[in-house]
Amino acid sequence: MRSVKDRQLPLFPFLEPPAEPQRIIEVRAPAPDRVALLIDAENVSPRCWPRLQRIGEFLGTIVLARAYACTLSGWSGIDEVEFHHHPEAQGPDAADGILMMDAAVVQARDDIDTFVVASRDNGFATLAYVLVKSGATVHAAVPVHSATTHIPLRLTAAAQLTFLVPASPAPSRFIEDVRAAHAALAKPDEWVNVSNLAHAARQRGANFKKGNFRKKLASSNAFELRGKHPQEDARPLPEP
Repeated sequence: MRSVKDRQLPLFPFLEPPAEPQRIIEVRAPAPDRVALLIDAENVSPRCWPRLQRIGEFLGTIVLARAYACTLSGWSGIDEVEFHHHPEAQGPDAADGILMMDAAVVQARDDIDTFVVASRDNGFATLAYVLVKSGATVHAAVPVHSATTHIPLRLTAAAQLTFLVPASPAPSRFIEDVRAAHAALAKPDEWVNVSNLAHAARQRGANFKKGNFRKKLASSNAFELRGKHPQEDARPLPEP
């Protein structure tokens, strides 16, 4: 039996051995996908833009949004969208060809992860196949106007996801007249007296019964109101 002298005792038994250094593991969230929205402006209404924008933001960060057409349209008035207008191009599919060539140029830049092709045209199925084969993610955004809307099945088959995009409802003539009246009186975010706004709107052709302007404005969900008559003010809410 070994004696106490032979045992290897710690020099300072009252001290605990030093703990192993902790390793700090940093976990980073993956960077959001860089998204390109390519819009066939000849068969997608500009009233689809608010929902197309939400789709792009849902998928990642919108790096570019472009709409292509050979004729002028409401897309030219949307600040967030580059409107590629090519009046010199001829033929029913001229704008489609320009969109596809531009998509190839964008893909070659190698700074886009996800493409969203907004169209009802099956001709973009080939573009979707080529982009997917090159390593990109491709989704289709198809505008729908009713239950009988044509769905481009070849395009949706080539895309990884398909989003059905209803257009935002067109504003009523009354709201258009009141917005125009407000724009003539003040900046978009400025308040205008409701009585003055009613007078200016009637001069522009807005149709409303006497004493009913305020009620009609409040029920439109297009204007913000504050105060009480006769000091009540109004200003337009951002369009959806």
